[in-house]
Amino acid sequence: MGLEAVWNSRGNGAIARLAALALLLGLLCTPQLRAGEPRDLLKAVRSTHLDPTRAVSLNNIELEFGLARLHVHHGTLVPTRPIDGRTLEFILIGEADFRIDPPDDIEAGQLELFTGQRRLDTTIEEAVLVMANQEIVHGLLDREPQDPIEPVTWERAEALHDRWLASAERRDTGAESGIFRALVGDRAYRNYFAIMTSGEEIGEFVYIYDPEDAEQLTLAAYNRLDVTGWDRIRLARHIRFQQRKGRYLGVRLEDLGAWDIWLSAPWSNEADSTPGSVGFETHHYDLDLKIARKPFRLEGTATLQIEATDSGRRTLSLELFRDLEVSSVVDGRGRDLFTFRSGPEVIVHLSEPTRQGDRLTLRVRFGGQVLKWVGRRTYDLESTDNWYPHCGSIDRATYSVRIEWPRKYELLANGTILDAGKNRKHRWERRSIDRPAIAFSFAMGDFDVTHSRIGHVDLTLGFSRENGTPAPEVHRRTVDVIDRSIAFFEEIFGPYPLDELTVAVLPRTYSQSFLGFITLTQSVAIAGNLDTHDSGKWTRELTISHEIAHQWWGNLIGWWSYRDQWLSEAMANYAGLLFYLHSNDEKRTSVAELSVGWRATLEQTVASGRTVESLGPIVLGHRLNSSEAANGYRAIVYRKGAVVLAMLARAVGEENFLNMLHALVEAARGKVVTTENFIEAVERMSGLDLRGFAQQYVYGTGVPLVYYDYRFEPDEAGDGWRVVGEAHRFHERRYTPRLERRTDGSWDLVREPVPDERSETTALVVPFELVSMAGEFDSELSYVGKHRTVQTSRLMLKGSSKKFEIECPFEPDQFSLDPRGEILARFYSARTSPKRFGRYRGQDLIAKGRYAEAESVLLDALTRPPGKLNETAVLPWLKDPVADQKREDAAIQLALARLYIDLDRDAEAKERMGAVDALLAEDDNTYRMERDTVWARLSLRSGQYEEAYRRLKKTMRLAAPEREPLRWQARLLRLRLKSERQAMTDAYALLAVASRETGNLEDYKWALAGARERGVDLQGLR
Repeated sequence: MGLEAVWNSRGNGAIARLAALALLLGLLCTPQLRAGEPRDLLKAVRSTHLDPTRAVSLNNIELEFGLARLHVHHGTLVPTRPIDGRTLEFILIGEADFRIDPPDDIEAGQLELFTGQRRLDTTIEEAVLVMANQEIVHGLLDREPQDPIEPVTWERAEALHDRWLASAERRDTGAESGIFRALVGDRAYRNYFAIMTSGEEIGEFVYIYDPEDAEQLTLAAYNRLDVTGWDRIRLARHIRFQQRKGRYLGVRLEDLGAWDIWLSAPWSNEADSTPGSVGFETHHYDLDLKIARKPFRLEGTATLQIEATDSGRRTLSLELFRDLEVSSVVDGRGRDLFTFRSGPEVIVHLSEPTRQGDRLTLRVRFGGQVLKWVGRRTYDLESTDNWYPHCGSIDRATYSVRIEWPRKYELLANGTILDAGKNRKHRWERRSIDRPAIAFSFAMGDFDVTHSRIGHVDLTLGFSRENGTPAPEVHRRTVDVIDRSIAFFEEIFGPYPLDELTVAVLPRTYSQSFLGFITLTQSVAIAGNLDTHDSGKWTRELTISHEIAHQWWGNLIGWWSYRDQWLSEAMANYAGLLFYLHSNDEKRTSVAELSVGWRATLEQTVASGRTVESLGPIVLGHRLNSSEAANGYRAIVYRKGAVVLAMLARAVGEENFLNMLHALVEAARGKVVTTENFIEAVERMSGLDLRGFAQQYVYGTGVPLVYYDYRFEPDEAGDGWRVVGEAHRFHERRYTPRLERRTDGSWDLVREPVPDERSETTALVVPFELVSMAGEFDSELSYVGKHRTVQTSRLMLKGSSKKFEIECPFEPDQFSLDPRGEILARFYSARTSPKRFGRYRGQDLIAKGRYAEAESVLLDALTRPPGKLNETAVLPWLKDPVADQKREDAAIQLALARLYIDLDRDAEAKERMGAVDALLAEDDNTYRMERDTVWARLSLRSGQYEEAYRRLKKTMRLAAPEREPLRWQARLLRLRLKSERQAMTDAYALLAVASRETGNLEDYKWALAGARERGVDLQGLR
């Protein structure tokens, strides 16, 4: 019985006949995909077709993909037609659960940031699967074919397959090249896999295993550019116009967007020999380049001397800017090698498998448009470090360069000039970099070039004539800052690594530093006055010294992966601030204090209600720029990173810290370092245990809260005074919710606190200030005296609480911790912020089970005046003192309500919740999710399930994923509700119970899945 007959027998009529006819024509017209040559293989990979004759049914099957599990409850698996006898791509239509457990708290935090779940568990109904392991493939297909495929299933499979072939996900994630590399027998790709699917709540995502990445597993979502109407038409025209000029090659409007990385982690199969490496390292680049006169097209040949670091590799990837095309690749024996473009990479098919330690030579001819106009007769590279073919995981190599360019322009670049000349139309130079460098780069244009010698360094300084020839004092002060910063950093880090330095000043928006070559934005060089301490001088000196510091940190010493790049940027920022303090005699100013605006920047809120600081730790590098915040990288890596290094210096002693940095530079010269290497080295040299510090500030997020109280009393000898006090660390605690049935048959949600080890291991070295106000006072008690006695020093706070005694030679009037806001923590005194002090103290006592004391402290806090918040701790939206006091009182009342529920004093809890609602009557959306969960919990405990259901259904509907356009007010409310993540977890659990008890089974299933995904203990429901 044929397919058409089977479908007709099931009563599908005309639709079935048309589908069968289309399927039959496709099978008859599609050639068999047999491929031997790489070119034919690639063509087959790019034009795959589904093979319905081999479709199979899957029932209750679990597939393992690295850290993830795909449990297929039931479904149809449709493979593509075999290529060279192997099947790698599949479409799954059915019902399955996709689950993944993050390997650590960092990745759990990122997963929660983008999905609301610290452990992803989502239901999917269709997916694209790519699997290179043929044992797994044979195991899946070695069963009775599904006969036939339902028409609806076939239509869905075809639609998904077509979307996959055309998607940015298939090209940009390297899935296409991964399939090719597996087919040609590249050993690293024999276990390659990729998944593209979507969950009901979290949308579409991909999960990829790339053996060449340092972190082979990536879970990510692609956010396409949302542009419609005339804007879309204009953008499409612009792309087409640029492509006619040789730019934006391969760019499609529908592919414009950016990736959010939900999870990234290392993982390797036992058979993989060198996981996390591209398998090759380039030791030397020989570049022969020519820049044509109009339209400045670059043509060149790059000869790469490469060492194979892995065996059995059949392909090699070259990184190359998108607008450059490779015309040929020839190996050391003169053999032409097959290549093709795959997103940002060019894949090269090697003539034979590699053996570890083999030396390879590749000669790559390439060309295209890579220079862009940035100002009057000034041209910069579109990609300053990726404009020629690169290969390697570390990719630090020596260089020999011959470059030819139009005669009327100057060319500024790194490297030692060995030879130079010119003809009627062009100039040329031969340059050499004889120590491992991260890149060779240059700028071309009409520059005003001067040469000078500073110490042992020959300085070439070129200013773009964008606004005419710069004034002599601009040259002079730029050279002055370069001279002073090199001398300062040589004293700290050791000798400058070269005997020459080229600095190009360009009209662009950023500065950059390569070994021996620095580019500065023109606005910085001309800013401010030379002899005044204005903001222009601060910006100029800090920017130039930052880039000079990169000659050591970033160039002389490299970083291993994106997680370690913060060491380069944060250290350069820290070093630049030190230079400014030293040069301008700012003895009483700290690095953290000088890093203007760092605290306000980190505490800015993004659309989801989170602070910028909470987006992720500094080791996440470029992943901090995401759909959540476009500026997360600069705020966290540059600003927070510099403050963290300043705090580390304070902990080990500033002078000791600089000596350690000098020793690190000597030991790691010409190498790459990791964050772990750096922290271990500082621990070893200082003798301190920095695990708690690193866990809090390097690998963690969150700003510690410290609340403290103190008293002044005379010392026992009677000739002095002392401060006696106690400081406590407060953490917003995480809980594991558990549903349980009470003895009277009603339900409750019990929250078990999750221990936070950081509170016991993190040490803070905090500056303090003691002040004695001596003098006369007027009738209004305003101080009018002539002198003020101040004592400053440091206090070590370690663990969750710390008692301290400080000797003082005079009778103090004031005492404060971190008075100038130098520490990445918030400090609240019982004297200045009594209400908040009481709330934190009460919540800490509740966590310790000291309920009677907690109640007393919280009730007392309600009677206290609000005081004033530490200015460094004020959140941006809390500007109204009256509204702030109401929010603070509401937070105390909420804490009391939860306490009373735990003590079975529900009537008193309801009174407190009534007070909360009254306090927030004009600010109804504040604590909205938390308030509704507490009210719902009270309703469940009294058996009022319908009331709990109505309240939670309304709140959760507001917070549900968007299905239609919202007004900005509703969108803002939704984001604020989602920011109450712990309360939302409680809400899912409570809604599951309320829905079941009221017979709303659809809502019950939905809420149950949400509670399960968020880690709620649901044993009680069973």
